[in-house]
Amino acid sequence: MVTLKNIRRNNDIIECDFYPEDSTLPGHMIVNLDSGDITSVSLPEGYENTFSYTVHAHNGLVELSKKEKLPEQWLVMWY
Repeated sequence: MVTLKNIRRNNDIIECDFYPEDSTLPGHMIVNLDSGDITSVSLPEGYENTFSYTVHAHNGLVELSKKEKLPEQWLVMWY
């Protein structure tokens, strides 16, 4: 599970702070919507080698970019 907060979109860029499960510290991600590529990502301390949160945060941002209005926060869950 990863929680996306402070979600912002500006033209072809979408970004957010993301909180991996059980983390009180956020990471930050910026995605270029034209290419779909992550242009910048930082992971919170202790999660530097846990890339599944990055993948799920990225997928969540791409999904949210298709919405008319962005939510204040978004929960991404998988199993």
